[in-house]
Amino acid sequence: ILGGPEVGSISLDVLKKHPYIDAIVKSEGEVPLSEIIEVFKCSDDLSLVKGISYRDGDELHENMNAIIMSDLNSLPSPHNDKYGTFDKRFICLETQRGCVFKCSFCFYNKDYSIRNRRFDLTRVKAEILYWLKKDVSQIYLMDPIFNLHGERAKEILRFIIEHNTNKVQFHTEIWAEFVDEEMASLFSEANFTFIEVGLQTTDENALTTVERKLRTEPFIRGIQNLTKFNLRIEVQLIFGLPG
Repeated sequence: ILGGPEVGSISLDVLKKHPYIDAIVKSEGEVPLSEIIEVFKCSDDLSLVKGISYRDGDELHENMNAIIMSDLNSLPSPHNDKYGTFDKRFICLETQRGCVFKCSFCFYNKDYSIRNRRFDLTRVKAEILYWLKKDVSQIYLMDPIFNLHGERAKEILRFIIEHNTNKVQFHTEIWAEFVDEEMASLFSEANFTFIEVGLQTTDENALTTVERKLRTEPFIRGIQNLTKFNLRIEVQLIFGLPG
């Protein structure tokens, strides 16, 4: 069973080319995958599982789309002792899903009617605190844009500062335009040792073609704020964009 945005939109092609694949989840994985497992317990009829493509002998089928999960907090947390030990591990943790922007080179929720959904802050803090009490090497807040909501991001950063007594390293991806000096200072205090910043291009024609937003002056100010606190930044570019 495969999943993820890279295969979801071309699921039938992938099934056709690779006969060892049984099914592909086209959307968010938690609900369709659990339903696939329930089906496999008693039969092999995947026709009623929404949001997947699958193989039935020599025939390939693509089912109707799954319903978009509007309340992420209905999902059980994967950050739990019963899933094994994680000493010295690199931990991936979501505080939100999706992106409000529509850059055409990006896979994030292209066809979703709900473009950004957030986990409740109480849950986010509990999951971060869970790992801060473990012997992990790094925590990656894997949101498309961690600081999409500025005050929410600052609240999470203050929580990390308060509880990160072991100086666990943090890593995330941000939008530079949204970084003021206070936020940059909080990133530093919270021990963010690696911050990814997507610039992609400064060419106006290419930006228009790929529907990418860039406010150059706020971007530069954001980078300057980050460098004031000696934060390690990776500014990313995409070579070969149209134009």
